Amino acid sequence: MTEKCILMLKTKLSGQTLERLLTGACAKSFSVAFDGVEHTVQGEKKIVKISFDIPEDRDRFRMYLRRLADAAPSPGRA
Repeated sequence: MTEKCILMLKTKLSGQTLERLLTGACAKSFSVAFDGVEHTVQGEKKIVKISFDIPEDRDRFRMYLRRLADAAPSPGRA
């Protein structure tokens, strides 16, 4: 049996956005499990555990997240 690649993520992204990113990034199957909520000064973040069948999918997903974060406006920008 192949060991899955796990990624723990704390995010404010909606479930729909997260699923869209995963579907675009993954060549093989993946699974997502909700693991609670973290309360921060900036608000609530969902804690999710994502299991990937192959490490390339995990790495590609992380790259998609980085691109999304880089495109988002900074809180200090007007």
